[in-house]
Amino acid sequence: MASMLRVQELMTPRPRTVREETALVVVLDLMVKERFEHVPVVDGAGHLLGIVSDRDLKSALPDRTRPRSQFEEVVRNVQAGEVMTREPITVLPECPLADAIALMLSCRVGALPVLEQGVLVGLLNQTDVLRRFAEELSNRATRDLAKTTSIDIDVELGPPRVFALSGDQKARTLVTTPLVDAGYMVQSFESLPEMMAVWHLVLPDLLIVDRMYEANQNLRLIVRSETPTLWLESAMNQIQLSGEGIESLEIPCGDDVLVRAMQRVVGKARLTRDLPSIKSTVPRVLIAEDDHVIRRILQHHLTRHGYELVEANDGREAQACLEDRTFDLILLDINMPYFSGLDLLKSLKEHPHPPKRVILSASHRDETVMKAFALGADDFVKKPFSPEVLIRRLDRLLARA
Repeated sequence: MASMLRVQELMTPRPRTVREETALVVVLDLMVKERFEHVPVVDGAGHLLGIVSDRDLKSALPDRTRPRSQFEEVVRNVQAGEVMTREPITVLPECPLADAIALMLSCRVGALPVLEQGVLVGLLNQTDVLRRFAEELSNRATRDLAKTTSIDIDVELGPPRVFALSGDQKARTLVTTPLVDAGYMVQSFESLPEMMAVWHLVLPDLLIVDRMYEANQNLRLIVRSETPTLWLESAMNQIQLSGEGIESLEIPCGDDVLVRAMQRVVGKARLTRDLPSIKSTVPRVLIAEDDHVIRRILQHHLTRHGYELVEANDGREAQACLEDRTFDLILLDINMPYFSGLDLLKSLKEHPHPPKRVILSASHRDETVMKAFALGADDFVKKPFSPEVLIRRLDRLLARA
């Protein structure tokens, strides 16, 4: 699909821009309010001078352990031209989209300014490209499903997402191919670390996992009991699926039989995990984060989504908040002054009515993730994160309560 498209078909035309002399506080507010990760810097004639990215901001802003006054001084007195990436990689509108995506990945950039005769005419954002493809695939799957089967999949929620984990490629193929044909969004994994990397970004509606992982402690910590799980056992040319909602299903079988069995399991999960919480009270969330920028982003998006927020600058403030008030959920950074996120998780294990606990961290180490779950974390979200994905995960987590 990408090979047939040009950059001009997916770029954001006439993107928001700033001048060199624009104060960093204006750039920061623009990025937060408009959910931008990249802002082009142009001169009066529209010629591109550079681009300010979230990476540039992280390099320019003071270390998060510094006083807030230093942060305010930098954002008000530093100009965009002082922190922008000069001579960024650019593309032409007629460039094949596949080439542009390859350029993004090889150069590790999240956006490409689109120039025509030296003038900025658009911005190709990697996030928007991925979202566009995901929407197209989702819509196509739903349309095809309506034509080929009477299975009732909720269009508003989109096709169910299924993760399949097994080192047996043949077994994975036999189980997942009918689901793909029926419009399910299926992702297959050969190893647990491979699946864990994706698990932190999206939550599946159903997990199909090889029985060999049943005793794996890491899997049990990650999966928890909220995600419906079906166990796969393969012997010779026969595969057996078993779990809640399916006492025993032998494969190969009729594709319609398999799809309907999956729908029974997924349907129960989506009723309890995807619908908004029916609580009459506004969810109260404690943000324990010492990074001023991250707190500002969270405050902007979560308040717009209807959450009541209390902010703590460090672990000590967070602990005091937990002693004085009750919360439905707490967002915890791992590395904070005085008390780390892991220390707070330890203290919450003795809490009579602990809130839901979500770890936010830039750490990609599996042992950190495992330790957080072992201490009672309900979810783990890696930085940088998409605010939309984070809110969806918080909604689903609170709907389970």
